[in-house]
Amino acid sequence: MAASTNAVGVLNFGGGVKDSGGRVADALLGPDTDFGRKIRGW
Repeated sequence: MAASTNAVGVLNFGGGVKDSGGRVADALLGPDTDFGRKIRGW
């Protein structure tokens, strides 16, 4: 999974819509993962 944050802290994913949708779902369902913590500001 490739993700980065921009200057204001918004999480951006590389890849297409289907790829990003799955990553967002994983982040929402996995609060203790790296992406889950990032979207929650931890």
